[in-house]
This record gives sequence, structure tokens and C-alpha cells, in this order.
Amino acid sequence: MKINLMKPAPSIRRYYHWWIGAVVLFHVLIIGGAIWLYCEQKSQIERIDKQMALLLPIEKETKEKVKKEEAFRQQYKVELEYKESVEKLQIKKMEWDRILRSLELALTPEARLFNLKADGDTLSGMAVFASEKNASQFEQRMSQAVKNFRVDALEKASTVQEVRIKPATALVMRFHFTVTPQNSRKQEESSR
Repeated sequence: MKINLMKPAPSIRRYYHWWIGAVVLFHVLIIGGAIWLYCEQKSQIERIDKQMALLLPIEKETKEKVKKEEAFRQQYKVELEYKESVEKLQIKKMEWDRILRSLELALTPEARLFNLKADGDTLSGMAVFASEKNASQFEQRMSQAVKNFRVDALEKASTVQEVRIKPATALVMRFHFTVTPQNSRKQEESSR
């Protein structure tokens, strides 16, 4: 029987060839991964170059159109600003003739309008009536004709300081209402 009294060989020396093989394999995998990554990036760059080649003429064409548009806007700046201002005003256009006509139609025969004032889209004024019944009829007719018709006050003619009204027993109605612009009215009608 043989007895081996020597220490066992360390694992590095025992598996030396395996360790070298693992290190070489690790480096080969790293190099292979780097080569694959390089090739993938190269193919993506080629794809992007092809897309750029297709988009460059479109970009050039678009830049030319933008330059022409800027030159046109610079040349006709005043006219374009005027046109935009007119369009904005048309959006807020009030039909004052229609509004005044509805006021006249709502009045009773003996009634008279005075002190009409327009402030933006709000119309305020005063009306003189012979009786409360006539004032009530005017209020009902105007409430039907205009959405936001409000009576501010109904008082005897003798208490009104702004103007002198005859007879002193007549009634003075102070009123106001907000007028909706023509275009917003058309939008409301089309949404119904």
C-alpha cells in the first residue's frame, strides 16, 4: 500500500487548463459581443443615413417655403394685420340695427326711449311709460327678444334727475342687457 504524504495540489494548478480555457472563452465572448454591437450600430447608421437622404430634399423644400412665407408676410405685413383686425371685429360684430328694432317693437305706442348707451356688449337705457301695465308689457316683450334683459329701476318721472319728463306722473324704467355677438349666436343655433 502506498501512502501519499504530500499535500494535494492546489486547485489552480490542478485545473490550470480549465482556468485558461475559461479566461480565453470569456475574452472571446467579450470580443464577439463588441463585434456584434459594432455591426448592429453600423447597420443602424446606414438605415438612418438612408432616411436622412430621403428627408433632406423635403427639409430643403420646406425651408424654401418658410423663407417665401416670411418674405410674403414681411412684404404684406400691414395688409395682413389689417385683415386679422377686421376678422376679429367681424367675430364680435353686433347687430345693432336688429337690437334697436327689437327695442322699438317692444315699446308701447306712448312710450319713448332715451339715454341709450352701449358699452362693449352691454346696452343700457331709459324708457318712459304712461302706466305700470305698459312698462310690464315692455319688460315681457324684451325678455322674450333678448336673453339677459334686466330692469334696474322703475320710478316716477318726478324723481329722475337727468332729464325733465312731462307729465310728472309718468314712469321711468332703467334697464340694461348684454348683447351676444352675431357669430356666437350662429354657433348656439347650429349646436341645437
